[in-house]
Amino acid sequence: VVATRNGGSEEIITSEDYGLLCEPANPDDLAKKILIALEKEWDREKIRKYAERYTWENIAGETLDIYRKLMEGL
Repeated sequence: VVATRNGGSEEIITSEDYGLLCEPANPDDLAKKILIALEKEWDREKIRKYAERYTWENIAGETLDIYRKLMEGL
């Protein structure tokens, strides 16, 4: 994955083991990171396991848990 450093991408791509981040509005940096990504030897199994944490089902479950805990405090 190559993404820009904005929004939630920095929260998900926390290591160059999982992807590369480039500076927003910087096409030269984007091109550089794409070339690096194409040459890099990625650990696909490690990336797959990490990505499973961010499925809609898992994120929805975590969100529901937060709401339940908040409701218990009322």
